[in-house]
Amino acid sequence: MNFIKDIQEGKEAIFRQVYNQYKERLFFYFLSKTDSSYLAQELVQQTFIKLWTYREKLKPELSLDIQLFRIARTSMIDLLRKKANEKRAMAGISIQEADNSLQTQLEARETLGRLNTALAQLPAISQKAFRLSREQGLTYHQIAETLSISPKTVEYHISNALRMLKKSVFSIFLMF
Repeated sequence: MNFIKDIQEGKEAIFRQVYNQYKERLFFYFLSKTDSSYLAQELVQQTFIKLWTYREKLKPELSLDIQLFRIARTSMIDLLRKKANEKRAMAGISIQEADNSLQTQLEARETLGRLNTALAQLPAISQKAFRLSREQGLTYHQIAETLSISPKTVEYHISNALRMLKKSVFSIFLMF
């Protein structure tokens, strides 16, 4: 029977008959190539969808077997290519995220280093007051007791340190 001519004419009953005749062969063909029952089922469906969609392009001089398995092979290649591209894209995203994280860490270290350099330029008492306030979280009264100075003097040294650090950090960012 000439299935190709009937399929080209859009006879759904013949198409269903071809589907029933070839679905298992195609399934096992795909299963042997992909080792995935799910992918094999998907590829069988895609193959028959393409067969129906492009039925006008079928060649009556070639057997249905040859044309159906050509469609099957190209469907499988397309799917595997798509999966490989998705895998590469996901790997690229992971690498990019790692690069961004590493870059952020390096920038943070560099900024911290510059801040420490700027802090080293401050008078010793301003340095101590600032570090006790920012690094250890002490209040002005606690710092005053620790350094044996008045809370107003602590306030002066911390404001002075902040002003000088802002100038120093601002000049660093102007270099970029």
